[in-house]
Amino acid sequence: WLHGVCGPLLYSVPVSEMIERGFLHRPVIRFVRYETPPLDATVRGHAIYREGIVECEARNKAIAQESLRYSREGSLVLVDASRVAHVRRLLQAVKGYFPGNQVASLVGAVDIGERERILKAWVDRKIKVVIATVLGEGIDVPELEVVINAEGGKGDLQRMRCLTPHPAKKQAVVVELVDVHH
Repeated sequence: WLHGVCGPLLYSVPVSEMIERGFLHRPVIRFVRYETPPLDATVRGHAIYREGIVECEARNKAIAQESLRYSREGSLVLVDASRVAHVRRLLQAVKGYFPGNQVASLVGAVDIGERERILKAWVDRKIKVVIATVLGEGIDVPELEVVINAEGGKGDLQRMRCLTPHPAKKQAVVVELVDVHH
């Protein structure tokens, strides 16, 4: 797709060089352990992801606690998920730690006006945490400091949305959850 729009690749710059030249922040990758009983060995297919990631209370609680930790430090936090059902569960888990309307969700069904309102409130720090399926590519929030990958190992470089430099940025943290029981 990119090749079709822009033409052939002329020069490739490694992420490490982009960091050295100051075009990207150096990320801190933080691994957070959580434990829960192993899944039933008979669980197969999509049910594994649903039970082991989306519906895993211990995992979702760890994500909520990390959201609170970093927002207390003054950081903008993105919890990046791949499924709407997971966003809904995480929204409830994270809201339990925050008073008022400091947590919002963004999924494909949210209209553009509401997306813009949420993003503005987030950048203005009225909203502390955004839980989303739609902030992977094409939307840049330079003020974003912390990304929590809720996807269970499915994240990629696009999930490192916090590397964009910004004068007010103190850190660029990517949080990955480590499942030690499966």
